[in-house]
Amino acid sequence: MSGAHALYAPSSMAQTMQCPASVRLQQLYPEQPDETSIEGEAAHWGCAELLHGRPIAVGQITPNGVALDGDMIDAAELYASVVRPDMGGLHVESRVQMPRIHPQCWGTPDAWRVTHSDDGPTIRVWDFKYGHEYVDEFENPQLAAYVAGVVDALRLDGQNELLYTVHATIVQPRCYGRKPVRTWRVPVGELRALWNVMQAACEEADGEARTRVGPECKHCTARHACDALQRASLSAIDVAGQAEPLELDTPAAAAELRRLRYAVDTMQARASGLEQQLMNVARSGQPVPGFHIETTAGREQWTMPVDRVITLGQLYGVDLRKQATLTPAQARTAGVATDGFTERRGGSASLVVDQPHQMVRIFKAGSSA
Repeated sequence: MSGAHALYAPSSMAQTMQCPASVRLQQLYPEQPDETSIEGEAAHWGCAELLHGRPIAVGQITPNGVALDGDMIDAAELYASVVRPDMGGLHVESRVQMPRIHPQCWGTPDAWRVTHSDDGPTIRVWDFKYGHEYVDEFENPQLAAYVAGVVDALRLDGQNELLYTVHATIVQPRCYGRKPVRTWRVPVGELRALWNVMQAACEEADGEARTRVGPECKHCTARHACDALQRASLSAIDVAGQAEPLELDTPAAAAELRRLRYAVDTMQARASGLEQQLMNVARSGQPVPGFHIETTAGREQWTMPVDRVITLGQLYGVDLRKQATLTPAQARTAGVATDGFTERRGGSASLVVDQPHQMVRIFKAGSSA
């Protein structure tokens, strides 16, 4: 599991490299846990349990209060099969320092080990991603920072570290349409330039850092309060509104498409930041003009341990020991009455634009108050 912390975290190193000022700005606006991050944390816990040799099961409650589901189990089992804990010498969520990047830079790689072969020693680092958004393994700043920490943990000097090769692997089971396991292979010596860029970005963050707009803005917790992103977004809106009847040749069309996609990403980053800000306002009970919160129905879950679920099934002559039939809906299909033994928590919430008829009802309700 990535070691998310206040400053210079490997998990946010890509943001730091793009925008050094984001390091301090995000201190003012800490990340708020949402359903996606909570589920990701639970799935990470399942991965660590398997690597420690402890079995996991559907319905098992994780330390953050989430019940493991079939997707989490499948993802964790794939991850464990890739890492192969039986090989020995494995470090699981072991904290490492990265002083060559910054004195306050540290993190906890999901897993790492050193292997030896006729080709020389290899540092192997694994990072588990439960989200759907594609994460590129090639020159991945988070992975590169972890490798820096491992190299320092091994206490390799400048000459010996050059003997090592790195296999940095992303395991992302739910990034559909992409290979779930992707490895970046690189000699340790070729990482030095990337580490120098990280170090320079962290040093700038310590001083008079500049804000820079780019793809990483969508992950910044301060994006709703960033003057540079606001100006870039409004500029993109102005440019997008200038339509001209013009037939473009292929190179020009391709160039414009790249700019438009960049503009869309910039506006989406700004919009998502404002949405999170206004969601917090709406959740506190304050009105947000023109918007309201809608919450989807959450996943139905058992309210009792797995062994009692199995016992309940036996009362109806149904074997619920199989992983695939442990969900409440599947149990009902098999003939088990689940009333009183399940609950449906609130699902994901979103900020929805009020439709005209909704605005009329709100206005009438306010008038009659």
